[in-house]
Amino acid sequence: MQNVRRYADIIASLEGLMWLSLAWSISLSVHIGSTEPTLASLLVIGALVVFCWAHRPLRYLLRRYHIRKRRTDMWIHTLALPLLLAMFLHIMLEALLGSAWLPPKMLLFNILASAGWTTYVMTLLIKSVIHGFKAKPSKPIMPTALPLPLSTPNRNLVRLTIVRGITWTGFLLAIVVGVELLAFDLPVTAVVSVVISMGVLNIATWWRLGRPRAVTHLEYLLHLLADITGLTLLFYFSGGSTNPFITYYLVPVTIAAATLPWRHAWIIAACSMAGYTFLMFSYHPIPQLGHINSDSPLSLHILGMWLNFGLSAGLVTFFIYKMAHALRSRDQALSRTREAALRNEQVLAVATQAAGTAHELGTPLSTMAVLLKEMQADAPADSTLDQDINLLRQQVDVCKSRLQNLVSNADRRRMAEPEVLDAEVWLAGVVQRWLVLRPDVSHQFDVAEKRGRPWLAVDATLDQALTNLLNNAADANPEHIAIRLDWQSESVVIDIRDHGPGVAMSIADQLGETFISTKSKGMGIGLFLTHATINRFGGGVSLYNHPEGGTLTEVTLPRCAAPT
Repeated sequence: MQNVRRYADIIASLEGLMWLSLAWSISLSVHIGSTEPTLASLLVIGALVVFCWAHRPLRYLLRRYHIRKRRTDMWIHTLALPLLLAMFLHIMLEALLGSAWLPPKMLLFNILASAGWTTYVMTLLIKSVIHGFKAKPSKPIMPTALPLPLSTPNRNLVRLTIVRGITWTGFLLAIVVGVELLAFDLPVTAVVSVVISMGVLNIATWWRLGRPRAVTHLEYLLHLLADITGLTLLFYFSGGSTNPFITYYLVPVTIAAATLPWRHAWIIAACSMAGYTFLMFSYHPIPQLGHINSDSPLSLHILGMWLNFGLSAGLVTFFIYKMAHALRSRDQALSRTREAALRNEQVLAVATQAAGTAHELGTPLSTMAVLLKEMQADAPADSTLDQDINLLRQQVDVCKSRLQNLVSNADRRRMAEPEVLDAEVWLAGVVQRWLVLRPDVSHQFDVAEKRGRPWLAVDATLDQALTNLLNNAADANPEHIAIRLDWQSESVVIDIRDHGPGVAMSIADQLGETFISTKSKGMGIGLFLTHATINRFGGGVSLYNHPEGGTLTEVTLPRCAAPT
């Protein structure tokens, strides 16, 4: 990473020097009356551009984020700011000293650009020296985590900043051409002030993007409204609705429709339409931009342009928003599909490991059963040793039985289709079997008093999933566990509340998605398999911290029709 930053500084500095050499060669050509210096600079720059494009490693290096960021900073210091300041100073000096004492615009720009490039390079050198002192700590430190990638709204604002810089640079060049070559009667001071204001906004936006704060839809909306305001002011001083660039209003409308919610997109469309309507009646006229047969302020040509813009803005906002919404929905569906595939792979890995473990445990359990049988035969009848050995044999038999059930249930050819049962009867049976395993638990079982009966499609895996949730509640606090059954028209809800310490909010959203456990020695496999099983039935599991303390586990399952 440090090498990339160093390369970025060097490349940006050399590129700025290249543009400076081109600017000074133009001034030299004007001074001596020969194009040879300019042609020589263009030849060298063209050769460098071709070499950078042909050299694949260098071409890939120039695409790196930090290098593109450094180059953008260089363009601001060496090209954009000097160009704006040169025009502003030229206007001020012309107003104060007159045209007789006025230096050439190109020379003024070259001086400011050279100062900007020197300031930029000196800043990089100072940063490099400071970083060099900090890069050698006295003690080894842990490597810092890499910064997170930009979110989608942040990236959209980066793109908007780039588009704004390109657009207003183009407008500035168009203003220069209109004033110098076409002799447009423009209020130059007002127009340049608008361009400088938008340049300052762009620099402030670039600085804001370096802050570790997410971009909201409201902030993005305000940026687009600022662009519309700047466009309205620029068009007001440059011919209003007769300006051929008036349809640029469609650009912020399109950007809003593709990136913002429905309401925000229509706000941008309405503001653009309002700005266009205002410019039809109030603007600084430019004679060169007037239309033929424009005796009245509102000619048929301008009215047709206005109607065309309104129709285009409405269609763009509607269809592009719908297409962008469809693309976002598709991306979300693909993301859910990938998550489900990953979860299924994890479940398959756990199932494979469980099958292998069941096979490996069969032999030790059989050996233990044989040895216990021989030990019981040698032990005195009705003695304490005989009772202990008998208890051990029962536990070994239970383990063998569970392993056999695990293997038989893993075989999908032996598994029956889910059985539709009364939810209250099924849940009561699961709770009773759970109480046999956890006799230390005190609980309360409630059923909602509603008309009709809830029916569920269940099998043995769903029994085990609910048992896992009940065990988690008992592990948190075995006292006063509340179990409640409720249902709606299309779903059945099972609430399990314990009075334990609750769930940390930092891991609440991750429980069940990965192997994360709330227990000190837990592995998170039980809750993960529980989520996978209930999701397979079309349901879901949610964990909340109850306001009165403890954890509330909510299981939602689809309600089935009563069996015929």
